[in-house]
Amino acid sequence: MRISLQGYFDLGLSFGIDDEPFHNEQLLDRLAKDIDLHITFPLQIPDKMSIPIGGGVKIDLKNTSVEKEWVNDAKSKIGLDDGLDFFDDLIIADCFLVIYSIGIGFYRLDLDNIANKNIDKLNLLSDCFTEASFESFASNVKNISAKFLSIFNHCGLIPRSSLCTAPGFLDTRLSYAAIGNTS
Repeated sequence: MRISLQGYFDLGLSFGIDDEPFHNEQLLDRLAKDIDLHITFPLQIPDKMSIPIGGGVKIDLKNTSVEKEWVNDAKSKIGLDDGLDFFDDLIIADCFLVIYSIGIGFYRLDLDNIANKNIDKLNLLSDCFTEASFESFASNVKNISAKFLSIFNHCGLIPRSSLCTAPGFLDTRLSYAAIGNTS
């Protein structure tokens, strides 16, 4: 089985209500260089589908130190009786962050190769990644977000709160959903 863990956070600032502020190739290139991660913009939106807030800027975290640290932190949260081998079988299918102009960040981690015998451990898995998201992952996302904001600061930002200063600026609970069966 494949599941998707998803969460969100508030950037504390808004750029507007659509993707218009991100249509600047020079700034996107600078962002990719500054954070040393692959960026996709604009995102491909399926035909006949409308997303009024735009598709956002996707930042690929798969096979990066950000992903590896998050997974290792999550592994450290599991109890000895809970079965660490459960993590050893997981395949990271995707890991990314999307920043929307309305000032919301969305992150997603897709895990594959979850055996049917482990379905009863999905809450445990979610809890481990949720708890781990407040460690290195939160720090990494905060750094990426701060660089994003510093590069796109020309867009007439609308302040909503201070940038990610409150503990727990990430959603306090990752949600998960089965998104496919690979067996």
